[in-house]
Amino acid sequence: MDSGKNNNMNILNSLFFFSFKYLEIISMVMIIMNMIIHISNLAIENSGKYSCPRCGNASIYEYEESFDCINCKKEFEKQDVEEFDDEFILSIEEKLAFIESLLAEI
Repeated sequence: MDSGKNNNMNILNSLFFFSFKYLEIISMVMIIMNMIIHISNLAIENSGKYSCPRCGNASIYEYEESFDCINCKKEFEKQDVEEFDDEFILSIEEKLAFIESLLAEI
């Protein structure tokens, strides 16, 4: 009889453990889904003040001091867009590459 009770307890423990892990996975999936929804809302809720100086797309991910273009995947500083004509604006990646090339010359 004891082995039957132990076997039943082992099964219950296994089911409890499986249920807990299942809930943990569902919770993580929900967190990830909320993050994706938040990120997609960033593109929708941009201020309308900025658009990509490279392709002209107004769908951007807007941050405090910069924004990413959804279309051409480049990041630009808001200050540059406010101060310069579009043809003179470099993306952050282009600025870093320029600085790296200057440092390589030294």
